[in-house]
Amino acid sequence: MTKKALKLENNYYINMDTVTEFSIEGQWLSITTTAHPEIGRYVVALQGSQDASYARFTVPINELHRIKRELGEYMGVDLNSEVS
Repeated sequence: MTKKALKLENNYYINMDTVTEFSIEGQWLSITTTAHPEIGRYVVALQGSQDASYARFTVPINELHRIKRELGEYMGVDLNSEVS
């Protein structure tokens, strides 16, 4: 399988091969990787949401949907049937 990078923010990408788990909860998602053990978990939230203050990255709605879509496609999971 070809390596693929997932863009979280301008000039910040994670290697999809290092993603060990992810969870999606409404307006935020959590991604756990093995790439940087000191970081390990990335939280991405919708800009302006209540969860934004806890997130490392805040993104507009279209970017949150893109990240969810790319994660689902890469992992072979149909997220459209599981989240809004």
